[in-house]
Amino acid sequence: MWTVIHIVQNKEDAKDLAQRLEQVGIISRIKHVNKSVGGGAYEVLVPAAEVQKALGLIIDSEF
Repeated sequence: MWTVIHIVQNKEDAKDLAQRLEQVGIISRIKHVNKSVGGGAYEVLVPAAEVQKALGLIIDSEF
């Protein structure tokens, strides 16, 4: 099961986070949501088993 770990306002930030996750071996998905509201937002998702590791990366990198 996939879990949302972060929500960003633009695709570039979502891709940047996905690349950082990939560098440490965590696969991720990007999902475009709220498309009708000012361009929307992007959810970054990871497998449930990787949530703690991914959140640790976000905290450590001050993303």
